[in-house]
Amino acid sequence: MKKDPITTLLLVLLTFCVAAIACVSFAFVTGMRTLHILQMESANIARTRTVAQALAGDTIEYSKHNPAILPLLRSVGIRTGGTETNKSSIH
Repeated sequence: MKKDPITTLLLVLLTFCVAAIACVSFAFVTGMRTLHILQMESANIARTRTVAQALAGDTIEYSKHNPAILPLLRSVGIRTGGTETNKSSIH
């Protein structure tokens, strides 16, 4: 029985395609895993930012009743919504 070269060529091509698909699949799964991890980190950052903004807002509201906290707010860079600019423009 004679071997047909086209059959051998098609088998080699099929093997190459299977190997390429396996590599692409592995890269896709790895990329999706990384994407999922980054999305979770982004959600945590957004949650932390929301909490920090709420805390800053509550601190500014508290400073209206207790102005002794204003130097601390200035030292961390929180703007107090114009209360310190009005006081500084009067002096």
